[in-house]
Amino acid sequence: MRLAYGAIHEVTEEKLVFAKQFGATDLVVHTPPLPGDGYWEFTPLLMLRTRVESAGLNLAAIENIPHTWYLKAMLGQPGRDEEIENFCRTLENMGRAGIPILGYHFCPTGVWRTCTDTPWRGGARVSSFDYRLARNAPVTSMGRLNDRQMWDNFTYFLKNVIPSTYLARALVGLVV
Repeated sequence: MRLAYGAIHEVTEEKLVFAKQFGATDLVVHTPPLPGDGYWEFTPLLMLRTRVESAGLNLAAIENIPHTWYLKAMLGQPGRDEEIENFCRTLENMGRAGIPILGYHFCPTGVWRTCTDTPWRGGARVSSFDYRLARNAPVTSMGRLNDRQMWDNFTYFLKNVIPSTYLARALVGLVV
């Protein structure tokens, strides 16, 4: 088992030192503020990875890309094919830069939480979701989304990402 420090947005010297001090070997960066217009380029990804490695850590994964970069894909709207192509470009560039994992969500309204300060084991504070509190929430500006629409959109997304030549090339870059 490897210990990772995660859910950080910006890789700062202070966070790198902290990760090393508590014994982490890996870092998981959450939606890093890298330049890009719909996808991340190779060079900023490579620079992120080498920055982490210069502190003696491994960049194990990036968790999430900017939500707006694939919102049309999640909603099944016109323009989704371009967003999916850009998603694949990000995957390709991550593979070429030696970053092996992209964690992402397929939640157009974001990840729902009803509390961000719930007491938990050992006195830790965590985020949580209680359906009883959210069941009467108003419909979002995106309208009502049903299960069938979301599964259809997700299936379309995966069918266009998984067999992609971008993904195949990205995976080749990860084989050592």
